[in-house]
Amino acid sequence: MAALRAAKQALRKEIKKRVAAVSDEEKLRQSQVVSHKLFKHPNYRSSHRVAVFLSMHDEIRTEAILQHMFSSGKVCFIPRYHSDSNHMDMLQLNSMEDMNSLPITSWNIRQPADNDTQREEALTTALPISEGFQTSSHSLSEGPQMCSLSEGSQTYFLVLSLKDHRCAVLFTSLKVKFHLIGAIYGGLDLILMPGLGFDKNGNRLGRGKGFYDLYLQRCMRHSKGKPYTIALAFKEQLCEQIPVDDSDILIDEVLYEDV
Repeated sequence: MAALRAAKQALRKEIKKRVAAVSDEEKLRQSQVVSHKLFKHPNYRSSHRVAVFLSMHDEIRTEAILQHMFSSGKVCFIPRYHSDSNHMDMLQLNSMEDMNSLPITSWNIRQPADNDTQREEALTTALPISEGFQTSSHSLSEGPQMCSLSEGSQTYFLVLSLKDHRCAVLFTSLKVKFHLIGAIYGGLDLILMPGLGFDKNGNRLGRGKGFYDLYLQRCMRHSKGKPYTIALAFKEQLCEQIPVDDSDILIDEVLYEDV
C-alpha cells in the first residue's frame, strides 16, 4: 500500500510538471477540441441529467460545455467539495449567471456555499416546489399518484405519472406557474470527470482525496445505477499505465485530442 501511494504521488508530480509546461493558449485550443468531440458523443447527446466539474487551471476548460448544456436543455450539476473530508455532493446549477455568482474556494474554483440548501442534490429524491408552498408527504410508484400542495388556506393537487424515472404532470389545479424537475427519483445520466492523469484502460489518477470514487459508489447504490463516465483530458495527461487499487473505479471513456 505504501509503495502504491508513493507511485501515485510520483506520477502526480510528473503530470503536473507536464501540464504546467503547456501554454494557456494551447490549453484553450485542446479544450475546444475536446468539447466539440463531447458534443457529438452519443452518450452526451442522449443525456438529460449531467454532472460537470468547474475547471481548475490544470484541467480542460468547461465553460463552453456549460453553455452548451444550458442551451440544449440539460439539467446541470456541479461539485460541492467538503475540504475537511472526502465527501462531495453534486448540486444543480441553473445558468452561467448562477455560476458566476458562486463563492470562490481556497482551491480557486467556484462552488455552492456550505449553507446553500436550496439546490437539488443529484442523488436525492426531491419534488421542487415554488417558494411559499408546502407539500404533503408522498411517494411515487409506476402508477399515477396524487400529491397536494398548500399555500396559506389554499390547497392544490397534482396528479403525477412516473415511468422510467421520468415524471409527468397529468393534472394540476395550480393556478400559478409550477416547474417540476423531470427526474423525480434523481440520479445522473452522465458524469464528466476531472483528474490529473488517465490511461486508455479507464484508470484515473485523482488528487488523492477520493471524492469521485466515493461519489460513484453512492451512484451505484442509487436506484438509477451508475451513470456513464467520461473523463476530459489534455493529451499531456495521458499515461501508459496508472497505478490503482481495488478502491479505484474505472471510468468508461477518456476524451482527448487524438495525436
